[in-house]
Amino acid sequence: MQKYEFLQQDLGIAHEPSETELRAFFHAHEAQYQVPAKLSFTQVYFSPDARGEEGARRAALQLRAQLAVSHATRAAAQGDPFPGPTDYAGVTLPDVARVFGSGNLSDEIQKLPPGEWSAPLRSGLGWHLIYLDGVQPTRVATFEEVSAALRRDYLEAERSQHNAEAFAKLERKFTIVRE
Repeated sequence: MQKYEFLQQDLGIAHEPSETELRAFFHAHEAQYQVPAKLSFTQVYFSPDARGEEGARRAALQLRAQLAVSHATRAAAQGDPFPGPTDYAGVTLPDVARVFGSGNLSDEIQKLPPGEWSAPLRSGLGWHLIYLDGVQPTRVATFEEVSAALRRDYLEAERSQHNAEAFAKLERKFTIVRE
């Protein structure tokens, strides 16, 4: 069966799709071609190693109160040294989780209202204040953005369909015993 499948895949090379076929495939499968939401934000870090757990959280709360009065949109020098960037532009939620770890900050950042400082959020590294500058929501990619992937996916779908049809013919002709 595996040998036949291997041979069949070689024989099942689809024709080169036209732009019309690719556009029809794109419209039928738009949900597969999502551009994830992107966030732009700045953060201030408070280290539990330097201040203790409760001391870091209290320092974040105090700074948040000061920032609310001053209307500052950036305050990196106010916190503790952070092992990564202070400002992030156009990052996805998986990017946020890679930098800050999974947890409260990664889960809550997408719920923050833009244009104000968050309450202290805990990451795997410590406490953070986040100022969300903006969010680009999830959207369907344009045809042009995904044309190379569309071609590859179209050809794979054609191959899969061709293989399924060939196996269906075989099943009608032979008794297949699976061990």
